[in-house]
Amino acid sequence: LDLMEYDMERIEVFNEKTLNAHADIKKTDVIILCGGKGTRLRTIVSDRPKSLAEVGGKPFLDILLEKVHDQGFTRVIVGVGYLKEQIMRHCEKWKEKMEIEFAEERVPRGTGGAVKNAEQLVKSDHVIIMNGDSLFPIDFHKVYAQHKKHDALLSIVLTRVPQGGEYGNVVIDEKGRITNFKEKENTTKEALVSAGIYYAKRKIFEYLPEQENYSLEYDIFPGLVNEQCYGVVGEGELIDIGVPERYRKANELFSRMSRHKDV
Repeated sequence: LDLMEYDMERIEVFNEKTLNAHADIKKTDVIILCGGKGTRLRTIVSDRPKSLAEVGGKPFLDILLEKVHDQGFTRVIVGVGYLKEQIMRHCEKWKEKMEIEFAEERVPRGTGGAVKNAEQLVKSDHVIIMNGDSLFPIDFHKVYAQHKKHDALLSIVLTRVPQGGEYGNVVIDEKGRITNFKEKENTTKEALVSAGIYYAKRKIFEYLPEQENYSLEYDIFPGLVNEQCYGVVGEGELIDIGVPERYRKANELFSRMSRHKDV
């Protein structure tokens, strides 16, 4: 009986923590960065912004919004710039399911400038930031749990790739704390790379200058190594549609997944 009571107490505590996590997720704003010109992809997708390029017969932004909605988020800020009217019209249908706001760029601002541009629209104490041209299968409740455990300023979702030379690499210690960001280098070794998903305290905006165009990944994050930044390593394939080769690979992957579902 004592053991049963102990187990029930553990279950109640677990359920309470789970409910709290769901509640915090629901209150967290999500910024999706869709303002880029998609110059490298324009040879095969030229009539629309990159985030509306079709993958598996569906606009990529819809795939991202479905994932966000399915995990309980209720408020999304879409950073728009190049061909922004297309994205804004496209998102109208999503306003029945979630609150959608738009952070409009007058000029290209890079990923860092785009996030800073969205600051005034953010209502929550924490914020999720996602690239609008990449997708990674992560449980945001896991990210939230790790972020809260470490009282992190910034938590970056990471994934392992067999050849790290295509990306900038991230180095973490045994506790998951980020110790270094490495530029792209000529290597065929396995490495940890960013999956383009970030969970941050609202305080992150204090580190973002007002200047117009700069990168989160290259201009801001390396300077935050000593500011409670952690990596959350996920499992799964990183889908990136930023260049033609990866865009075609993403379509092939989604086509295989679709055929598998039909079997």
